[in-house]
Amino acid sequence: CNGPDGSANKTISGAKIVACGDSLLDFTLLELFEKPPFYYKPYYAGLDARKDISPSSTYCIHHPQGDVKKISIDYDAPVIGNFGQLYQTYTHWRIKKWEVGSTQSGSSGSPLFDQDNKLIGTLTGGEATCDNPINDYFQKISHSWNDYSLRTRQLKYWLDPLNKNVN
Repeated sequence: CNGPDGSANKTISGAKIVACGDSLLDFTLLELFEKPPFYYKPYYAGLDARKDISPSSTYCIHHPQGDVKKISIDYDAPVIGNFGQLYQTYTHWRIKKWEVGSTQSGSSGSPLFDQDNKLIGTLTGGEATCDNPINDYFQKISHSWNDYSLRTRQLKYWLDPLNKNVN
C-alpha cells in the first residue's frame, strides 16, 4: 500500500470485448487493438483452468485506486467462497487476509496468480483496504473457462481455439 510508484509512461489503450460473464459469472476478456511494443517487455501469463485445484499460496497484480501497478501476496491457501447472492455459488477464491499489501477499490478485475505463476482468478470485490486487508473474492478461471456454451460467455473458445483441451 505504501510501496514505491513505478513508471506510468508505457501504456496502450483500445480494445474490444470478445467474451464476458453474465449476472452469474464475473469476467471479461478483451482483445487489444494493437500488440504491446516489444520494448515494453510484455509478460504473457499462463493460466490454470482445472476445477477445484487449490493453490498453496497466491498473489495479485493490480492498480488500486487507479495507481500504478502494485502486488499483494497471501502466503496461505485461498478457500472456496461465495461472493454474494448475485453470483453462482462456490465460484470464487476467497483470500482471507493479505500478508503483503492489499487490494483496494479500483483493483476489480485484477488477476490472481498461484504459486506456479498461473492465472487462477479475477477480482470481483471484497472488503480489503490497506488498513484491513481481508476478504477478497476472485472469480475462478475454472468457471469462466467453459461453464456456458456460448463463445461470448466463455474463455475456452478464445484461449484454446484449436480445442487442445490444455487446462
